[in-house]
Amino acid sequence: MKTLPDYKVVYELLQRSQSGIRFSDFSLSARIYDMMQKSDHITGINCIILLFDILDELSRCTIYKLLSTTAYSVYNNGNVQARGPVDRVYDYLYNHFKEKVSLHVLAHYVKFNPTALCRYFKQHTNKTIFECLAEIRIEHTCHLLTYSDMTISEIAYESGYNQISLFNKQFYIIMHMTPTEYRKQMR
Repeated sequence: MKTLPDYKVVYELLQRSQSGIRFSDFSLSARIYDMMQKSDHITGINCIILLFDILDELSRCTIYKLLSTTAYSVYNNGNVQARGPVDRVYDYLYNHFKEKVSLHVLAHYVKFNPTALCRYFKQHTNKTIFECLAEIRIEHTCHLLTYSDMTISEIAYESGYNQISLFNKQFYIIMHMTPTEYRKQMR
């Protein structure tokens, strides 16, 4: 799609969607809902046409917010060895964010010295490994706050935090609001 000019806006939408998108245009929501209702009654190529109609509608919306500062992506069909160190760090963090993450274990996974890995990662992302870990955890938290009825404490533990105070502090630093405020805004 990247090379087809007619699909450039859809390609850009899909690129943005790697960070999660929340659309805030209520008339768009109604149009997409109506389109989704039609999907139950059509088959074959008409389903694909409907999908592109939905993507086209979403790509033209200008009232949206990215839900995360990090984009999730998988390269080389999941072949960890074929990717660079930064991709391997992200791979590890996305698969272990609910656990206690040890720099030494992560460095061993990436096949780097811990100090060298921290320096390399910071040079290539302008973030520390643990800033990225916090963003991944908060991204998961935002999903749970939006789509579950779990308590905020349960969500904190489910997102890899063992201390509620650290969870609240990191959530506020990244999202510029408390988890309760975020939940109210999303609902």
